[in-house]
Amino acid sequence: VASYMTDLIQMLPYVVTIVVLIVVSLRKKKENQPPEHLGLSYFREER
Repeated sequence: VASYMTDLIQMLPYVVTIVVLIVVSLRKKKENQPPEHLGLSYFREER
């Protein structure tokens, strides 16, 4: 039983890193979004 606990404790930094990366990537922040009008065509005459 002790060897399993030792293995889990050694894996903990890697598991925590993966979980943090997943949580950060799932958050929808406005600064990470592309501009709203990125796909719209620009017509100079329509100013």
